[in-house]
Amino acid sequence: MVDNMKTYTDLKTYTDLDVLSTNNLKLMSIIWTIGAFLVSLTYLLLHTNLIFYDIIFWIGILLSGISTYLIISSDHKIGVKLCFLFLFGLVLYIPHTLSSPNHFHVYDELIHYQTTSLVYETGNIDMNLISFIISKYYPSLEILTVFFKNIAGDSVFASGLIIIGIIHSSIVIFLYLFFRNICSEKIASIGAFAYFFNSSYTHFDTYFSYESIGLPLLIICLFAISCNTNTIKMAFIQLLLIIGVVITHHFSSYMLLVFMTILLIIKTVNRADVKAYRKIRTLTFLTGTLIFSWILYIAAVVLIYYHGIFGNAVTGILKLSLFEERVSELLSNQFLDIPFYELFIRRFMYTPLILILVFTGIYYLYSKKKLFNEYVLTLTIFSGLFFLSLLGALTAAFEVGRFATYGFIGIAFLIGVSIEGMQKIRSLKIVVPIVIILLFIGGISVGISSPYRGSYSDNIRFGQPTITTDVISSADWSEKYMGRYNRVISDMVTGSVFDHYGFQKVILFSAWNVFFPSDINPEVLNHLNFYAVDYLAVDNRVTKYISELRYYFDRRELYIKDHPAYGRTEPIPIGSIKKFDNSTIFLKIYDNGNIGIYNILRHTRI
Repeated sequence: MVDNMKTYTDLKTYTDLDVLSTNNLKLMSIIWTIGAFLVSLTYLLLHTNLIFYDIIFWIGILLSGISTYLIISSDHKIGVKLCFLFLFGLVLYIPHTLSSPNHFHVYDELIHYQTTSLVYETGNIDMNLISFIISKYYPSLEILTVFFKNIAGDSVFASGLIIIGIIHSSIVIFLYLFFRNICSEKIASIGAFAYFFNSSYTHFDTYFSYESIGLPLLIICLFAISCNTNTIKMAFIQLLLIIGVVITHHFSSYMLLVFMTILLIIKTVNRADVKAYRKIRTLTFLTGTLIFSWILYIAAVVLIYYHGIFGNAVTGILKLSLFEERVSELLSNQFLDIPFYELFIRRFMYTPLILILVFTGIYYLYSKKKLFNEYVLTLTIFSGLFFLSLLGALTAAFEVGRFATYGFIGIAFLIGVSIEGMQKIRSLKIVVPIVIILLFIGGISVGISSPYRGSYSDNIRFGQPTITTDVISSADWSEKYMGRYNRVISDMVTGSVFDHYGFQKVILFSAWNVFFPSDINPEVLNHLNFYAVDYLAVDNRVTKYISELRYYFDRRELYIKDHPAYGRTEPIPIGSIKKFDNSTIFLKIYDNGNIGIYNILRHTRI
């Protein structure tokens, strides 16, 4: 009788706990839904000039974020945790999609849009048509989008948007599974959630770009490698994933090789498990061989591409140009629309908090003797890429900043360790939600600056570099009425849209020789003749706004002596643009208010 009563009591206790857990899940789901609604609502509120726009945006983000955190940090089933991690990933994808719901608006997206469109039209990749040569050798995104388009029947834009949204939100799922393989359930949950603090997650990872495919493939690959299953089937899956990373995105494959090399060195020092050591040695060798073989196939293209990127990065680091003009702009409030509290958090609290949590996590692992776990130690060392990216930012070597995306895999794990440790200390429990909120605001603010949380169509506060709907419309018009592959001269931003959306051949080299003079002089005409230019496209906003990039046409503008400071400190004088209307050589054939297209009637040599 006593045993029966005890069993009944235990059963009732478990039932009560299940009811509480279910009620808690329902409450958190409602809060999450309200948050997602508010984030979506900000797109409509932007057009009403509502003064509380940013506050509503942050309330929505925090409601969805905190409810997600409370769910994944509780003792819910794995399926529930993965579901909410995925759903919150979608919430953070909303600002990117609603900022331009009708077209792509980032340069990386434009070049992949063009390749995808041509692959869909022709069924192959014709390098005579594609302006972005590297996409020939890494066409996975384009092929996947065309495949989805053929199934769903959507446009290239809609298909790409859906694919990136699904992949973007799946990153944290596989990150959770990877962390769970090498550590505890609790750390895995919080660590995967901590990846939401990564500013790249709401920035680079949302682009219609091959990095958005390569990064999740890399994380899936790490998860598969960390599995203890040593079967032929698993080895085949691991090999396929490695091949997938190599042929999808060059930079992701290099980061995979870095991770594998670090892991191999650690396992070489500590050969406690000979079979595991041999497996990692074989996979590392295969990864290096595949990458090397692929580079041999495209050596000229890749080497030329990285020569410019890393050349600038190394130069910036060696010069230690902390107080150069561009860096001083970053340290000042050049984004006038950012609220003070956001600016303060992102500048003075975001990075220091990450550093404190990282070193706290390392100390915690070392004190518990868990740092000697080979994967944990590898992640700790791998997180150093994040610190390298900070060095790049401080020395104006901005290309190095791309390391942050990959280094944050290790950073997220260490943040998870640190927060999990803080939760065990009663006096620090109140600190955890404050830290999470500050990291949320800092990471998301850096990834999605205030002006970029609404529609690009009506937002020109950032000036001429903004790709707005009227620029896209003019490029579409050029393809429809002018045909493809005409030689068009324009500024860099408008030209990129005409190139990739309008399928024109855009001339940017020394284009300032045509735009800067106040009259149609011999230099203007000779430049047009030399490059056999057919059309000229003008964005009238170059006469109203300076450029975010500090130049309008070519980076070389920054280094030419006695060059006008147009784009840097002042816009182009309106007379330099009006000269095209006052000349018999240029016939305006299109005008939508901001963008004008001129047909060049004749080329005169003087």
